[in-house]
Amino acid sequence: MIEEGKFSLGARKDHTFARDEFFSEMRQESIEHVGQIKVAILETTGNISFYYYEDEDVKYGLPVLPKPYQKKMNEIKNEGIYACTYCGNPEKLQPGNHTCSRCNEEEWVKAINTLRLT
Repeated sequence: MIEEGKFSLGARKDHTFARDEFFSEMRQESIEHVGQIKVAILETTGNISFYYYEDEDVKYGLPVLPKPYQKKMNEIKNEGIYACTYCGNPEKLQPGNHTCSRCNEEEWVKAINTLRLT
């Protein structure tokens, strides 16, 4: 489901797990954003196995907390690192409209790179 801090595009299109449910599962594991996850696997039991980056390897990622995620935008107002809301790909963007270089979607949210609390 997640590889190297981004959604697996093939699995993302085919999975039946709703985004809200998936984000809820992540929050229950104290995950704040997708960039904290090296790999997430949907097991045959329906459970999700998460493998985390070490603190020094955490990347910028798509937030899974409701408040930051709800601040979606199509037009970037300020230069910064933003994550595609579809695939989680983080990109440094200038003001204006942008298409994700990975999935061609156009909706963004400010990416974060906080460390995971354990």
